[in-house]
Amino acid sequence: MSSYVLLKAALLLHIVGIVIMAGTTFADYFTFRQLLRYLRQDAQKAVAVNIATAKFSQLMSLGMLLLILSGVLMVSVYGHAFTTQIWFRIKMGIVLLILLNGILIARPSMLKLQKLLPSVADNSEAAGRIEVLKNGSAYFTSHSCCCSSLYLR
Repeated sequence: MSSYVLLKAALLLHIVGIVIMAGTTFADYFTFRQLLRYLRQDAQKAVAVNIATAKFSQLMSLGMLLLILSGVLMVSVYGHAFTTQIWFRIKMGIVLLILLNGILIARPSMLKLQKLLPSVADNSEAAGRIEVLKNGSAYFTSHSCCCSSLYLR
């Protein structure tokens, strides 16, 4: 396969990865805000929204994986020609921030939320623990969407 075709295929996969990751991130942000509204009003609706959006993190991971693999493929096709440029280093820093945000902030918060949501209707202590969790998760979602919008520029 010629390097031109390989480069175009990698570029297509890169764009698909951006669309999957950014689109799922924005969808997750808006549904999470809705989940927080339902949590204040009716816990059963919040549980239903959480179940419906449980696979969003897997889609975001798929998008990030496509971005990274296709990016590595493009760098290898170009022969590392642009890895020393400042825009590329900034882009890699943003990608690293998005990865760390997902691994260190988002995943633990969502796992805690998924454990606490079913018991929130029965237990007022769980509602208090979710209130603390909401503040951290609101940071995660707004930070994640901000990083995704920066990555798209």
